[in-house]
Amino acid sequence: MNQDTLKGQWKQLLGKAKTTWGKLTDDELLKIEGNAQRLTGLVQERYGATREEAEKQVKKFFDGVSAVANKDQRRRDQRAIDAASAPIIPPI
Repeated sequence: MNQDTLKGQWKQLLGKAKTTWGKLTDDELLKIEGNAQRLTGLVQERYGATREEAEKQVKKFFDGVSAVANKDQRRRDQRAIDAASAPIIPPI
């Protein structure tokens, strides 16, 4: 998921981020706006994690979000293909 897409969907992901990192406040998560570097720094600070561990956690989080988004997109694409190929039945 690219950074622009992520920023646009960040408010929708706040709940998942809050579940993952409960020590982060809603205000902090809102200010991050999906910026992975800022999130990494905050995770590092709040949890006392090394930079590498924080980066690993953030990458895992965004990879999971991206996988779900890709799956949803494939599902929407398939529905569009199915709808386009469905026979049109004229009204009687």
